[in-house]
Amino acid sequence: MSATPELVSICLCERLLQDVFRRDSVTLVNVHNSVASQGFPILIPVIYAFAQLSPSPKPFTYKFVITDSKNAVVTASLSSEVAALHHKNALHKVIGAFTSLVLPAADVYTVTLFIDDKAIGTIPFEAAMVQAEELSHNKLPTLIRYRIRHQQEGDQLTDLPSCLLNVGRLRPLPLLWQRYWGRRYRQHP
Repeated sequence: MSATPELVSICLCERLLQDVFRRDSVTLVNVHNSVASQGFPILIPVIYAFAQLSPSPKPFTYKFVITDSKNAVVTASLSSEVAALHHKNALHKVIGAFTSLVLPAADVYTVTLFIDDKAIGTIPFEAAMVQAEELSHNKLPTLIRYRIRHQQEGDQLTDLPSCLLNVGRLRPLPLLWQRYWGRRYRQHP
């Protein structure tokens, strides 16, 4: 067991469920490392960074930082302290939440995990621009094509459940008034 924890795994997800009785039991929902949008900037309501670390016999602090391809910091999670873990087969599980994350442009962003202000691991996160022409050639599933067709026709369409459509949760900033909270989902064919 080393004095500083080593990175075992790191990933990004849309939801994270932690068992109330077993704090080491964590379920990741909708694990991904890219998003697509027809326009930028985009708003991602929430995204979680999750990492597993080797046990450390002393306490440490951690934080996640998102940077763009020019190494400019887009956002950072709050720094949190983790207690020592003396069991050699257990793993530290650290979580960073980013709410109302605004990505200004299509780019490959980097999510970096810092332990005691030292970078120990990264994961790429791509924000891609998708053109309307690409969407109309049956390259996407039916639910996505349906949503895009109705947005292009100017219909007000509430968000689909995120489990059915990941890109449906992303919004160009001028459309923030169409937030999905509290609205009923429309029936889709």
